[in-house]
Amino acid sequence: AAQNLLKRDTRIKIHNKPLGFSTCWTSFNDQFFANHNLLLSAVDSRDARTFIDYLSRFYNIPFLDAGTREFECSTGTHVPNLTGPYYSPQTPKELEEIEQACTGKEYPMKVEHLVLKSLGLYEQLFHDCLAPLLGRSLNLSTESSPESNVVSEQLNEVSELIQNLIGKNEKEWDPFLRVILTNTFFTSIDALLKLNPAEDFWSKLLKPVPLKINHDQDQEFFISATRACFREVFHKPNEIGLLYFDKDSVTHLNFIFAATRLYQKVYTSSRPDI
Repeated sequence: AAQNLLKRDTRIKIHNKPLGFSTCWTSFNDQFFANHNLLLSAVDSRDARTFIDYLSRFYNIPFLDAGTREFECSTGTHVPNLTGPYYSPQTPKELEEIEQACTGKEYPMKVEHLVLKSLGLYEQLFHDCLAPLLGRSLNLSTESSPESNVVSEQLNEVSELIQNLIGKNEKEWDPFLRVILTNTFFTSIDALLKLNPAEDFWSKLLKPVPLKINHDQDQEFFISATRACFREVFHKPNEIGLLYFDKDSVTHLNFIFAATRLYQKVYTSSRPDI
């Protein structure tokens, strides 16, 4: 009905997912906000508005809010770096939650973040890296940071490697899959440590330890799970198809499980208490 009131070429896509910090790595992430320049909100809870305001400031996108406060109508315009935030956290618990949401995106602070990091890796490998091969630009955050630059370089490198796989037999994929393993769990981890060498930086975080590549059972399972996902990418000869995570797909879940197992070794090997 709303679409009929607007221009007929207006496209509306429904995302039937909760708004909250638990979804900012998977659903409402860099890829989602890559082509957005305005946020319009009509949500009915303070928590949801707080989350949208956080996204507005994180991605530097203006936020227009409409709703009710108590028994009165309420509208507001929030512009990053110009107006104040919609809601400022008051308690230590609220401050900690927002700090973890911001920091955990690049640096896991809890074991739960490792699963979200694995979901991010899935999107990078089976969507972002494939986008340039389909004539699309990489959907990366517009914010420039040493960490995002490292990720950008890695995605471009992997994208070039994927291009070399087009038309090749699956038996020839093995060297490429092992490059992914090494880049993800050794090279990129080593690069992050060099970007942040100070010990006090890691005092409240899970300090990573680059994975020793020895092709043990967990590493081989990651290779197998990655191979199965790329089998779906190249499901047609000489064609590439983007993958979207499906929670009901055993193939996709195996990849998340395999990646999380290795991330756990990387980020908790220095914390035997976890």
